[in-house]
Amino acid sequence: MDGAHNLEAIETLIDTMKSFEKKPYIIFSALQNKPIKKMLRMLSPHCEKMILTSFQFPKAEKANVMFSYLERQHHIVIEDWQRALEYATDQAKKNNRPLVITGSLYFISEVRKFLINK
Repeated sequence: MDGAHNLEAIETLIDTMKSFEKKPYIIFSALQNKPIKKMLRMLSPHCEKMILTSFQFPKAEKANVMFSYLERQHHIVIEDWQRALEYATDQAKKNNRPLVITGSLYFISEVRKFLINK
């Protein structure tokens, strides 16, 4: 998990992902006031598949809106982040790839709390 919620943090995350043996699956969710289009376009070439999702927060962007920003159509939308997490975890294990969960710090906090309690 990485709270890459701005362009500088996305650049740092990409540098880290370049050290992976295989491109990761990415689960991404962000707030509407962030440069989402640029963030997604920066991340897209560095992942096997991006799963766009949303979470319960007043300013969270909808997954289908984020999907419209991407040119590469092999990414998918799973609006419910818990289902997105289940899907991405299964795919990452099945295909022996890393899984990166990133975007909003609020989103990361929610996922972290869920995983700790699981």
